[in-house]
Amino acid sequence: MQAFLLILQMFPTLLEAIVAIETTAATPKVGPAKLQLIKQVVSSASATEQFGSKMISQDQLLSMIEAITASIVVFYNLIGVFKTSPPAPGPVSS
Repeated sequence: MQAFLLILQMFPTLLEAIVAIETTAATPKVGPAKLQLIKQVVSSASATEQFGSKMISQDQLLSMIEAITASIVVFYNLIGVFKTSPPAPGPVSS
């Protein structure tokens, strides 16, 4: 339950960070680099934290952050907050 509460506390900040990164770096095909940036920030910020009585490891936290970030990005893409680029045209057949 403590891990759940930790994630809920981080959620608004995570939303803001994702939007800020996408706003400043709206380059297609660099999603993995953007995710890595989010994970690095969380990792750096949490490196000195003691999450209760070891209720969650840093690896577990980063795994949850990755899954939540992916869900947020999918949702924002779906509702049009993030503009996804159209697929590249395929080869023309004659």
